[in-house]
Amino acid sequence: MINSSTTIQLHDMLKPNLGSQTSECLINYIDTKVDAKLDEKLAHLATKDDLHKVEIDLRDRLDRHFMWIIGLFVSQTVLFVGLFYFLIKTLAR
Repeated sequence: MINSSTTIQLHDMLKPNLGSQTSECLINYIDTKVDAKLDEKLAHLATKDDLHKVEIDLRDRLDRHFMWIIGLFVSQTVLFVGLFYFLIKTLAR
């Protein structure tokens, strides 16, 4: 994944100290390691399709929670209206 100009510069810098063959092996090793790390990192990225699925899932959950809230509110309201009606009828006697 290292571009050719960087590879040439790195080879020219390492060649006097390590020799041509050793510097090429080192550059190939570094390139392989960088490619492997990059592939590993890219495998964990989310795609637009993944994000769209998460958005749909969140909307569905929000809709379900909203329906539960409305249902509980209506049932509690009916319960309290019935309770007050019962108390008024009982106390009015």
